[in-house]
Amino acid sequence: MYPDSLYANARGSFERPVPPPVSGPSDSPTSSITINCEWLPYIRGALQQLLLQSTWQDVFPGLDLTQQRVFDLIDLFQECSTPLPPFICPFDFTTSGDGLPFEEVAYGDLVGPWASFVTTVGFSSVSSLEPGGDDYWQNVSISWPLGMTVSIAIVECALAGKISGDNWSDDYHVATSGIDLYLAGSLITSHRVVSSTIPDGDSTFSHDFGGVNCDEIRLQFLAGVSEFSPAAGQVIIAGVIASGHASSTPC
Repeated sequence: MYPDSLYANARGSFERPVPPPVSGPSDSPTSSITINCEWLPYIRGALQQLLLQSTWQDVFPGLDLTQQRVFDLIDLFQECSTPLPPFICPFDFTTSGDGLPFEEVAYGDLVGPWASFVTTVGFSSVSSLEPGGDDYWQNVSISWPLGMTVSIAIVECALAGKISGDNWSDDYHVATSGIDLYLAGSLITSHRVVSSTIPDGDSTFSHDFGGVNCDEIRLQFLAGVSEFSPAAGQVIIAGVIASGHASSTPC
């Protein structure tokens, strides 16, 4: 209370006890508001006035339940969390000796190997048997186990020297290629396109995921499907850039 005084005693929010609401604070109907983060601690503090026994008439639903509902109301005004610091991780496989921390990873039911790392070039596609169709896929599939949960924004892949191969059983015009995000071994979200729509030659394949939590990034690109081995075609992942937010830099 103002001005400061020895007699400025705290008082409840109401001159007389009031009847409590019969509904919980998050029960329908509801209304939404937007509040600046700096004000939230003050709102939480002010709402504690409603915990005073003198605020409420001792009627249904009872003081204990009313005070519990006040706690529930205060919990609705959670203070803003501190944003995680940003990171950006660039990987140039043309200057890497081993491609780490990326590694080949299984894709679908294709029989490995699923990629071949070539020094000064990058991760090149290989001809893998697809037993379900008894054909061969010219495919590259690699994974980056992040070792922590991060919030991924943009993933950008530098594709080099793509040469479209065959289109056996029309699979090349149907099967997709792209970026998959995993969390605890489960696929969370993907950005994929029909493989044959990715242009031959050098290109960039990227997507803004907008902040998806994941702990693994998988990249898979198909260059062709053939009846016989080795499958024709080629595609190389020459580099990757990933950005987002994390408690520490994952690269």
